[in-house]
Amino acid sequence: QLTIDPCEGPFSAVNELQTFLSLCPNSPADGKLFVFEDGTPVSPKFYTQMLNRLISIALPGDHRVLSSHSLRIGGATDAMLRGCSELLVRKMGRWSSNAWCLYVRPFLL
Repeated sequence: QLTIDPCEGPFSAVNELQTFLSLCPNSPADGKLFVFEDGTPVSPKFYTQMLNRLISIALPGDHRVLSSHSLRIGGATDAMLRGCSELLVRKMGRWSSNAWCLYVRPFLL
């Protein structure tokens, strides 16, 4: 189990998640965060396709600079910048090896 302490400010992940969950009454109890209206979980493939579509709309002609891995890179790097332990970064990214090191951008630390 992973616990994230709420933080203050306009972009509190905990507050945003609570708001999201209050708007999604069909979220199943099995812990799937993204589900369709009927309660079926969104597949990783569907999620990646939708993310790529949004990126191509936001960055027409230059959409290959971002991908679903960009979120993992940003999340891991941000966690390290905020002082999270290596163990916590591994848990958040569901890494069972030191592969997480490939995602952290040391020049930003």
